[in-house]
Amino acid sequence: MKLLPPRVGPWWLACGLSLAVLAACGEPAETLSVAAAGAKLRTGLANTPQTWAFPENMSKDAYSRNAVLRQKLESMQKKGLLELVDEGQGWYVKLTPQGESYRMSHDPTKPDVKGEAIVRTGMRELDQVDSVGELQTNQGAKVRDTLFTWHYSEVTPFGEALGLKPNQPQQSKSAAVLFGEDWRFVEQ
Repeated sequence: MKLLPPRVGPWWLACGLSLAVLAACGEPAETLSVAAAGAKLRTGLANTPQTWAFPENMSKDAYSRNAVLRQKLESMQKKGLLELVDEGQGWYVKLTPQGESYRMSHDPTKPDVKGEAIVRTGMRELDQVDSVGELQTNQGAKVRDTLFTWHYSEVTPFGEALGLKPNQPQQSKSAAVLFGEDWRFVEQ
């Protein structure tokens, strides 16, 4: 039984083997497709809650000088998320039971700091990868800048007090760095 006509057999066989090798290898390591970048970004964004850290103890002087922090904390106090307790020489921030439900045990992007509260403010979701940049070499590392559009799929009361808006598209840029055969995104 002949599967290939004799006049095109070796040519078809060579093409078939080449295609099989390419399919088995997948994309070359230095290639990063929009689809592959999207899959990695989607996973990274879904598994990383947005957080906000603030000091739990402040001197009265530090509290009075930091108008931005004071405004945010007072806004959160009005929402019933925390209490500002005057300790005579300073202020102590105490999360209410509602606020405690958003406390993070730790922020994976920051070292634990005593006297600091870390709360969850929201979750991001990928909308689309807008572009994957050209391959660049930066201090010996192979890097591709990636532009993507995302939105907050969840905003906690802490996030609302900080001005986060759900479902509002935002654009970000993240560097994909090649580690061996795998692309990893930094600063998501």
